[in-house]
Amino acid sequence: MAGGSMVLGGIVAGPALAVAGFIMDAKADENLANARKVRAEANDAIEKMDTMSDFMEKVSEISDNYSEFIAKFRVPFRRILNNMIAIEMREKENLEKNRSFFSKLFGTKEKVDFDKLSVDDQKTLHEAWLMAQVLYTVLATPILTQKGDLDSSAETALQDAQTSCPMLSQ
Repeated sequence: MAGGSMVLGGIVAGPALAVAGFIMDAKADENLANARKVRAEANDAIEKMDTMSDFMEKVSEISDNYSEFIAKFRVPFRRILNNMIAIEMREKENLEKNRSFFSKLFGTKEKVDFDKLSVDDQKTLHEAWLMAQVLYTVLATPILTQKGDLDSSAETALQDAQTSCPMLSQ
């Protein structure tokens, strides 16, 4: 009787173990599919992060180039601005000396006549105007487009500015 009970128990346990094995196999396949899906999502995220990292490095590089240019540009531009201040002070003195009685009486201001300036002063004003144009172009050119992409004109503007200011490479 005991042997029959064992045989009967084995007959019942065998299919139960087989069914459990099939269920575990199906669950393992499902877990494997989920793991592959998560891995694919992780690979996509890594690829997006790499792309964003490359983009940020390019933005940083362009920004550093802009900062370096502006720092180098500041020295000669400050020199030109100081020269312009000296010209302005000298011309104010000359205008004050030569103001007519009526302009003094009525407080009208006279303007500096560019053509009456010395050739050196004219060159200084012209150089200041050119340098201001270069600086304006660099500062007014966006690094990014409205969509957030790199603006190709940013590198071109900076290269043009560097080319037009050979004194910065000294």
